[in-house]
Amino acid sequence: MPAPHSIIRAALLALAFSAVSPLSLADPPTEETLAGMTTQFNEWKKTAGETTDDAARAKADELLKGIAIADLNTAQLTQIATPLSASSHRAAVLTRLAALSGEKDLDGVRAAALAAELAAPDYPAPNSRAAVAARVMRHPSFGTFLGVENDAAPSFMWSVAEGVLENRALLEDLRPEIRTLNGILVEGASRDIVAASAAICRAMAEAGAPYAEDLINLRTRLTKLAYSGRESADEKTKVRWDRLINLLESRSMQGPIVGSQAAPLTIDWSSDEKIKSWDDLKGKVVVIDFWATWCPPCNASFPNVRKLTSHYEGYPVVVLGVTSLQGRHIGPDGPIDTKNDPDKERSLMPEFIKRKDLTWPIVFTSQPAHNTDYGVVGIPHVTIFDPEGKVRYNALSPFEPLEEKAAKIDGILREFKMPVPGA
Repeated sequence: MPAPHSIIRAALLALAFSAVSPLSLADPPTEETLAGMTTQFNEWKKTAGETTDDAARAKADELLKGIAIADLNTAQLTQIATPLSASSHRAAVLTRLAALSGEKDLDGVRAAALAAELAAPDYPAPNSRAAVAARVMRHPSFGTFLGVENDAAPSFMWSVAEGVLENRALLEDLRPEIRTLNGILVEGASRDIVAASAAICRAMAEAGAPYAEDLINLRTRLTKLAYSGRESADEKTKVRWDRLINLLESRSMQGPIVGSQAAPLTIDWSSDEKIKSWDDLKGKVVVIDFWATWCPPCNASFPNVRKLTSHYEGYPVVVLGVTSLQGRHIGPDGPIDTKNDPDKERSLMPEFIKRKDLTWPIVFTSQPAHNTDYGVVGIPHVTIFDPEGKVRYNALSPFEPLEEKAAKIDGILREFKMPVPGA
């Protein structure tokens, strides 16, 4: 008869091999399984309405239960990036992506780019926003990544652009990597890549004299690429390249917009008879939201703009939606062609205002909604002016939380000794 301790040891070994953890030795998830997780999470968000971070985290964790993150490759992690970004597994994902980014091929740089997308702004090194972005831009396949047709590269470049526009410290942290763009960006670079790089130029222009040489070098390179891209483009895309060329050659690339006097805005049509010209706004804090009816993010931001308008009702603050003739209008039944018919396009706006419950004045200006004087690369784009007509904040998002935007506006009101809500 075997010794008791031998029996116990055999039992433990049997248990170890029979009760396999799903996180380690389970069959790898199929592509359909992973896609289903993202679909379920997105559907949950739609039906749940306004949710808390804790609720989103609980739902994401529930869907991801049993998934061995340490065994997934870049493509698989990309498939479930949406629930992962809300889950409690973010740190584990970044650790896995850091390992995958060690590969010198395109998969390696894609892993680094996904890490940049998932890293939170307040993460410490080595997963800080600057560290993960630098990891992408230093990757040996970064130039190839920018030249290959994909969604990840423009998304990454736009995230860098937004980051450096919001945070001067991030611009300085990434300065060595941004300098390398001159040599990495080659003929044939997509408009999205060039446009995002132009937004990085805007950040350098806003930073002023210390970045003057870097700005000139990158702007010169981007302008050359933009003219080259325009040559082979179809007529519709030529218009977009022209808009980008105008931006690269505009005053917004010459130096800081913040602190400068407002560039002229000629109002051709207004939903508010009290606002016929820029002079009618003097003496108030003005929040301009550049937008267009066809722009999905603009439409999605309307509830935020409505809250801001309500918050300052009765105070010396004007929230103003600024658009321009687009040649098309989105009506209740879809797109309406208004090309070469400005009166028709403007006449459709009152119905849109009523249907979308736009509680703030809307104007058409002679200047385009993609106003290069304010460095508007994409819409929506928010600029805040003080009562003297000087730009105090630029390139803000209407999705910025109300309390953050209100802090900016309230600061201006206090500076000019004007009433502040709740004071």
